[in-house]
Amino acid sequence: MKKKDLALFLGMMSGDGCLCISNSSRGYKDYVVEFYNTNISKMELFSDLFSKLFDSPGRINYPDREGRKRIYKFKKYSKEIFDKIAPLGIPVGLKKEKLRVPQMIKESSREEKIAFFEGFLITDGSIRKKGDILFHSSSKVFLEELSTL
Repeated sequence: MKKKDLALFLGMMSGDGCLCISNSSRGYKDYVVEFYNTNISKMELFSDLFSKLFDSPGRINYPDREGRKRIYKFKKYSKEIFDKIAPLGIPVGLKKEKLRVPQMIKESSREEKIAFFEGFLITDGSIRKKGDILFHSSSKVFLEELSTL
């Protein structure tokens, strides 16, 4: 597993991804890795990274929403993969106020920190014409940690 790919993946998960536990219709728990984006090329990048890192493909679908922009959804049901991602620092459930820069990223090489930063930038950030970088996150602590990264 390439650390740079993992860092990019974690950055994207920090932005538009989530780890969810839900109850199936048969009463079992489902452990789901999800990623949402309106840009198909970002969705394909995430899906390719996921497949490369975990040697397992996910599923992309895109239910049309009348009068609204198409949103692509990546889903993978796998407790094994879920259990590999959660300890890396991605919160389970709502990320609001729980999201932090993963410790492994804080301790990683400059190249890996840049990959993480890029992953978050392409999902929940933007670069304005003046060169300013803007990020969108409801976790103030995450944004503060990102600024020191």
